[in-house]
Amino acid sequence: PVAAINFFYSFIYGGLAVLVPLYLVERKASLEEIGFVFAVWPVVFLFARMALAAIADDAGTALVFKLNGVFSFLTALAYSLASTPPGFAAGKAFEGMNSSAFWAVARTDASRERGAKKAGDAVVLLSGIRGIADFAGRVGIGLAIAYFSFQNSLFGLLGLSALIAVIAGTIGNHGKKKITG
Repeated sequence: PVAAINFFYSFIYGGLAVLVPLYLVERKASLEEIGFVFAVWPVVFLFARMALAAIADDAGTALVFKLNGVFSFLTALAYSLASTPPGFAAGKAFEGMNSSAFWAVARTDASRERGAKKAGDAVVLLSGIRGIADFAGRVGIGLAIAYFSFQNSLFGLLGLSALIAVIAGTIGNHGKKKITG
């Protein structure tokens, strides 16, 4: 399940990296408005990442993976409903929460899943999966925008986001557990 979440997270993230700026331009947003929208993500990510890592330490990683699925869905939903720069900024805020939840637990759970001696192998494998998925998401969203529309492309990402939430529901909980080797 961790590899599947890594794939879908990176696919969606890559797709949004292409879709959001193009959609803002298509909506005739000014450069200042686009800059404001993109400035939201790092601020939200920074603070949420610390909080979600602490939650994962105390409540376990399964809860944070589930939050990743919820935030992924809310990200695509917010972008789907956005018609103004503040609406897109709300999407960026959810995207920051989504990324925070993902990075708070992705490597930790992969290491636990594979065991301490193979933790490095797991990280390398997941990095490859994320790279391929990011590429596929960027190309896929470009094709979806070209052949369908921005809105329909977002609906596709909304469906994939729901899939992350379903997959996250299958992950077992890991609280404070030391990896020894």
